[in-house]
Amino acid sequence: MFANTEDDYCMILEDDYCMILEDDVIIIDGIDISVDWSKMLALVNEQTHYISIGSGLNRHGESLGLPPQKYGRCTDSYIIDRTFLSRFLDDNGKVKENYETAIGHYMNNNITMNNNIKCYFYEPSIFKQGSQLHKNKFQTNIRDF
Repeated sequence: MFANTEDDYCMILEDDYCMILEDDVIIIDGIDISVDWSKMLALVNEQTHYISIGSGLNRHGESLGLPPQKYGRCTDSYIIDRTFLSRFLDDNGKVKENYETAIGHYMNNNITMNNNIKCYFYEPSIFKQGSQLHKNKFQTNIRDF
């Protein structure tokens, strides 16, 4: 799953999946990313459309692995597949939001209203948000707006 290219490490995902990370995510202490990443990918199947891999809002699944959830957690780190994206875009008009709605809230509202989108949390979480959990590690200016 990991490739070493001269100076950088990069993750290679299958063509049907996309991993999105906020710019301040940190690997959780004690996580061996290559081991946990491989464990998580072994659990993915055609029903796995949205996987939260971070500990956003300090919410966790009820068990290790990929326990299903009714809605997502913060959008700090997650994986989506083409099915999720297609259904999300198709159902976009069903969720009435204004442009000031944070993307995490918007996605959660859409997931909650759409029974066709299956949401999972990978546990143990792999990432955490630096701006929330490491004071002075990363500063956020979002509260300034």
